Formats: sequence, C-alpha cells, structure tokens
Amino acid sequence: MTQRCPECGSALDPPRILVTLDADGSSWALGSVDNGTWHPQATKPASARGTATPQEHAERDALARWAAAELGAKTVHLRLAANFPQVTWRVAVQQVS
Repeated sequence: MTQRCPECGSALDPPRILVTLDADGSSWALGSVDNGTWHPQATKPASARGTATPQEHAERDALARWAAAELGAKTVHLRLAANFPQVTWRVAVQQVS
C-alpha cells in the first residue's frame, strides 16, 4: 500500500538506506533518504580510493560489515547506486539480528 502525505494526499517515496562517500573522499556516511530529505545516522573514515573500483573500495573499507553493525542487522547487501559525482551504495538489509 502506498503511503500518502496527510496534508496534500500525494504519494510518499519509501525511505532508502544509503552509504555515500563525502565530496572530498575522506569519510563514508550511512543514512536514509525519506522524500528527498537526508537523515544521517553514522560516519566512518574512508581509505584513499586511488585506482580502486567502487567495489574494491567498499570491500577494503568493510562497508557492508559496518552498515550491518550500525543498523543492527546480521547481513546487508550493497548495490552501487551512483559512481559520479560521488560514490553511493544502496543498502538492503538481509537479516535483522
């Protein structure tokens, strides 16, 4: 069932959980986007990306394990949502602890 805005009745987007690399590449941020508004939850330092692919960078920085711990989940799955202008991963919770 689609959620609706109580004020105007328009359809509301479901919240999305994301991990994104900040503009200068120094830290990762975990949070959610709900109807266009960013709600940060946690940050962690990022290693230098260098020539690594986004996947290699995520694995080296253990993003899935970090996101799972922050969300209280046993397992999460990361899917690359954007590589430019900033690396962003969509997070899907697989199992809740």
